Order: sequence, then structure tokens, then C-alpha cells
Amino acid sequence: MKKNRGSLLEYVIRKQNIDITDLCKKLNINRRTLYNWFDDENLSLDSIIAVSKAISYSFFDEFPELNENASPNIYLIEDSDLDIEIFKLSIGRFNISNSITVFRNGEDAINSLLQTCINEPEQLPDFIFLDLNMPLLNGWDFLSHFHRLDICRYKKIKTYILSSSRSSVDIAKSAENPLVTEFISKPIELSKIKSIIEKNRR
Repeated sequence: MKKNRGSLLEYVIRKQNIDITDLCKKLNINRRTLYNWFDDENLSLDSIIAVSKAISYSFFDEFPELNENASPNIYLIEDSDLDIEIFKLSIGRFNISNSITVFRNGEDAINSLLQTCINEPEQLPDFIFLDLNMPLLNGWDFLSHFHRLDICRYKKIKTYILSSSRSSVDIAKSAENPLVTEFISKPIELSKIKSIIEKNRR
């Protein structure tokens, strides 16, 4: 059955207890226009994105078509120049994404995520590749802060640990952490990054 975009948008807005009057002010439209959107079975994605920005809520789960043709947004949190270059080489060689942001420590990444949640939640990353050993805020500390931010209520983000550690403790700790999708041992294999992105975009 074809999805009714307008009705689904209204359902999400009601479920989030969004004040309609306040929403109309943020969108600079009147209530009649908004209700016309709710009645529009083929409501434009631009309108849905506008509402997403206005209420700071990501509609990717409800409207996966928003991201079907988009280049995945990737965060690489890594302080090794060599590993950064290898990762970028993989992304470029396989034409995986044209949106990759590198952070050399977890603190900068957390600050960026916080600001993105506040200002542009639709721009949150699809994937995070996280090194464990970094200055200022290491990988484990980053995950603790990430959990407290509760970013997953805006968008489901796949997080992969990249580490040269062969410690069974680190591997077990990763497996037990619900925020971690997979532990990947370094050196990074180019084909591994490609397979991860492709698998999760099917």
C-alpha cells in the first residue's frame, strides 16, 4: 500500500505533542496550509524536511526516502594521520560518500554532535567510525558522552570502533555496549568499509 505522506506527518507531529500554532509560526505558514499538508498524500519531501528542522526531529525512520539517494554522512573520529588517509582512500576509491568529517579527538566530535542536534538534526551522521586511543576524550569516554546526549532519539547512528588493540577486554566491552555496532581491528581494510556502508544502505 502506498504511504500517505501527509497523514504520516500529522501522526508524527501529534505523537511528539508539537504545538500546532507554534509550529506554524516556525514554518511561517498559517494553520490552513499546515492542514492542507496533512491532507496531501504526495506531500513534497521539501515540506517534510522543513517540518523536521522546525521541530528538531529526524523523519528518516518514518520517511526513509529522505535518505535513499543521499550520500551517507560519515564521522571519522581518529587522531592517526595514516589511518585517516587510509580511511579517506577507501571512501574515495569506492565512491562511498562525499560527506566525511574528521575529528582528531572525541571532545570535538561530541561538541559537533550537540550543536548539530540543536541546529540541524537532519545533518546528524549516518555512521561513526571511532578510534579508542585519542587525546582529550578517548573512544570509551566519547561513547559515555554520546549515550548521555541521547542522540539516537533523533537518528539511528551506526557506530563502529576502529582499534589496533587485540585486547579481549576491549573486544568484549565493545560487544556489550549497545551503542557499538561492530569492533573493527586495524589496519583498516578498504573493502571492509565499503561492505559496511553498502550493507547498511540496502
